[in-house]
Amino acid sequence: MSRRGDVAVAVCGVLFAFAFAAFVAHLLGYPAIDAYSSLAHYSVGSFGKVALTLNNAVPLLLTASSAAIAFASGPVNLGQPGQVLMGMLGTVFVGLHLNLPSGLQVPILLAVGAFAGGLWSLVAAGARHRFGMDEFIVTLMLNEIARLFCDWAISRPLQDPAAGSVSTKVISSRGFLPIVAGKLNSSVLIGFVVVLLCALMFYRSRPGYEWRMAGKAPLFARLGGVPVDRNFFAVMFLSGGLSGLAGSILLLAGPHKFVKGLSGSYGWDGVMIAVVAANGLLACVLYGLLFSALQTGAIGMQIRTDVPSEFSQILQAVIVLIGVAARGTVATTIQSLRARTIARRRPTSQRR
Repeated sequence: MSRRGDVAVAVCGVLFAFAFAAFVAHLLGYPAIDAYSSLAHYSVGSFGKVALTLNNAVPLLLTASSAAIAFASGPVNLGQPGQVLMGMLGTVFVGLHLNLPSGLQVPILLAVGAFAGGLWSLVAAGARHRFGMDEFIVTLMLNEIARLFCDWAISRPLQDPAAGSVSTKVISSRGFLPIVAGKLNSSVLIGFVVVLLCALMFYRSRPGYEWRMAGKAPLFARLGGVPVDRNFFAVMFLSGGLSGLAGSILLLAGPHKFVKGLSGSYGWDGVMIAVVAANGLLACVLYGLLFSALQTGAIGMQIRTDVPSEFSQILQAVIVLIGVAARGTVATTIQSLRARTIARRRPTSQRR
């Protein structure tokens, strides 16, 4: 299907999701129009709210890109939640012991987070290469191992005894990500630049072509001389590194310490965005911004209209459902309508 067809399918899915969610809200006795108005107001209603939406979108964009690059290249990396956690743990561990100028401290901590996430994903890559274990299963198991290990680390050796909750001490202020303007964090610039560089490499470089070829036709790629095994490790490391970078940014942008539960659901949300975006990096950015707006405006919507914040989760779920389950149906319908339109425009003699 063409890019225009992809856009048409995405727009149809989003519009249907909003219509369906409005219908559900009406059945439950909630004002759908007021709910949508509040969602828009609390997510993009002012510069400060737009800044907050963009800040919250960065981890989504990175974890979505992590999943999309892996899925489109062959590996089934579902370890984003664990890789986010390991990125946070590596960042806070180094941040508590390093005290350099900000111009060095921040890039080093970001690199450490990305490296930690990449190393954690290589565990699954090594298990597949050495023992033939499916990375689909291994990455899922590593998520739980990462969670338990991080919980132990921040509640025992790295715990701040003066804190009222399970958390580490605050890292040096030289490692804080600076604010660009108002509430807009520099993480937005970092996140978008990283995703742009990944897109250029994935779509405009020889390694990216080899990765995509291995994802679409692994046997053909291997017979054509593509180093499939080596590329598998490279893709897994890059995928894990993007998720680790997301964890590092979450910590450095605030609260500047590892608090239990800080990673939230960013890992799984990124996987969900990659699936509905059909592994397209540009689509991941657009869906990531949409999902961030829905999540950011949900709490304000609940306060203003009494519509539960779960309303935004219904929206996200229906968008995913339409984007995945009905993608083929909508695409076929669009192609059929296009073919009929072209046929009607042809002269009668050409039809014969």
